[in-house]
Amino acid sequence: MIQGSCLGPLLFVLYINDVVKLFHEHRVAKLYADDLKMYMYGNLPDCTTKFQGYLDKLATWSDTWQLTISCKKCSVLQVGKGKNNNVYCLTSQPITATDVVKDLGVYVDKHLKIVDHIQHIVTNASKTASLIHKCFISKDTPTMVRAFTVYVRPLVEYASYVWSPHLLKDITHIESVRNVSPNGSFV
Repeated sequence: MIQGSCLGPLLFVLYINDVVKLFHEHRVAKLYADDLKMYMYGNLPDCTTKFQGYLDKLATWSDTWQLTISCKKCSVLQVGKGKNNNVYCLTSQPITATDVVKDLGVYVDKHLKIVDHIQHIVTNASKTASLIHKCFISKDTPTMVRAFTVYVRPLVEYASYVWSPHLLKDITHIESVRNVSPNGSFV
């Protein structure tokens, strides 16, 4: 697909939607834009071979449609107790097992708890706010507030309904982004 084209996203959705039909159990795979989540629940001995079979079907589909899958971005997260000793492969490359995965911009651990997310967003938002303060020649307050609103606030507010801070220390940490500039001109 041509990047930046008007029809590109629509054609990509039409192109990738049939990947879910590969699996006879439709609850095995979910799509969101260009993200594919494959999951299986159960602690049965055949789950490992069944899941590897699904990964093999996905690899065959990607070869058929000449759509490469970035194995570097793939990971296995075992939710719940116990160790994940299974090694899964996609296109004959092993997929790394991890205890924390980034899912649509939110970090989730194996207990389905959101971890270190506030630290990540505060770090990114503070860097962006510092860059705005450093790069803008004009320190006109309305201009600085507009730049903060356009570039920093979306970083802080993204998926806030999911990770919703309720501890005072987390709220204070998030609000510290406003005070990046030495004279506090952002707010």
